[in-house]
Amino acid sequence: MLLGYKQLAHFSHWEKKMKFKNGRYRFVFVFPSLGIAIKFPVIRLFSVAWMIIRHIVHFRMRCIYQEAIVPSDCTYGYKNWLFGGIMANWREFVFFHKTKHPFLLPTRFSFFGLFNIQTAGEPCLIKYVDLWCQLYELTDGKVFADSHHFENPNNFCFNGGVLRMLDYGSKRTHKVIADFGEKILKSFDPKYDWEEKKKAKVAQTQ
Repeated sequence: MLLGYKQLAHFSHWEKKMKFKNGRYRFVFVFPSLGIAIKFPVIRLFSVAWMIIRHIVHFRMRCIYQEAIVPSDCTYGYKNWLFGGIMANWREFVFFHKTKHPFLLPTRFSFFGLFNIQTAGEPCLIKYVDLWCQLYELTDGKVFADSHHFENPNNFCFNGGVLRMLDYGSKRTHKVIADFGEKILKSFDPKYDWEEKKKAKVAQTQ
């Protein structure tokens, strides 16, 4: 489960101390010296309890029912707030082990979504605009289907010198990866510069 010495060498040029990251559905502890990241779900138990209490106080019983029946895949509702992170962890684990897709940073283990152990990669320091514009070109615009994931450099890393995705717990993300993951893996250029490309296009039209 831990990386070998040759793989750990990839971390030699960035800090090896533990790092903490958090998002909407999960928070992560990254251990570069061990070559792993551990992902935990965010469970908004108190937020759900507070919302229910507010609805009761204001006699909005119908609202409690409506939010309770909202599917967990939606971005609101009690199921999403309570189980969204767990489901993202579990989907990530299952998708990787079903596909073994080389564009994915491997998810080594999941304890039923309550925590995941993933290989750690080098941080992606590419600018937002350069990442988004290149992915847009490589996927013929299909990244719009899941722009939330594909526009954020924090959802990517470098492993073995190539770009890989580390946050892939969404079904919409799976679709884009299935269709274009191989192309992105082979064709992504870390030196891509949107401003330079824009200038070149302008020069061609003059």
